[in-house]
Amino acid sequence: VIANASGGPLEIIEHKENGLLYAHSVESLAACMGMLIENADLYNAISKKGKQDAESIYTEDSYLTNVYSVFEKVLKSY
Repeated sequence: VIANASGGPLEIIEHKENGLLYAHSVESLAACMGMLIENADLYNAISKKGKQDAESIYTEDSYLTNVYSVFEKVLKSY
């Protein structure tokens, strides 16, 4: 994954761990793309970690647990 370094991606992506973050410019995006093209080890490591995260952290169960937690907090405040 290559994503703009703002909003949601900052909460999900760890730069050079499970994806790459670029800094709001075409040049920065191109540099990230070039990094992956030129460095097969980095590409493979990021791909592996991203897949592991997707399969273990971002599951349907974890999503439902998080949504339920939000509802629970809202209901307790009334």
